[in-house]
Amino acid sequence: MMNNAQGQATAWQSAADLRELTQAEIGDWTRQLDGIPPETRSIEGLEAYLTGVEAAGRTHQKPYRDAQNELGLAKRRADLEAKIADARASLRSASRSADPQPAQNLPAWVFALMLELFSSQATSIAFVSLLLLYGRPKEPEAVLDVAEGPIV
Repeated sequence: MMNNAQGQATAWQSAADLRELTQAEIGDWTRQLDGIPPETRSIEGLEAYLTGVEAAGRTHQKPYRDAQNELGLAKRRADLEAKIADARASLRSASRSADPQPAQNLPAWVFALMLELFSSQATSIAFVSLLLLYGRPKEPEAVLDVAEGPIV
């Protein structure tokens, strides 16, 4: 019983540690997200702009390079927002399923019954015999040849 209680306490502690780590990661991602300018355009709009500039053949100009950098920022913003959303969803699901469940201990009479059942030498021998009987490899079945009959 003490092992079950200790295992349950360890599981709760590791869940609390995981929650703190996830919250710290969310805080770090939020700080990184704050570093991206809010006027950064969308990924789709920037990709359409870059495609148009490439079609016009003006890839050597500064606005094209700026748009490429802004595209990198937009992709980073989308990645950070997805990570934050996933982490928050996992925290929500963990908090819903974190209802403490009491440890399910076997009743004492089960141990007494098992002790009584396997304390006899005859019961142990019969149990080992059954294991040997049902654990042996099966014999291969005879293969039938249509023209010649059974082949062994």
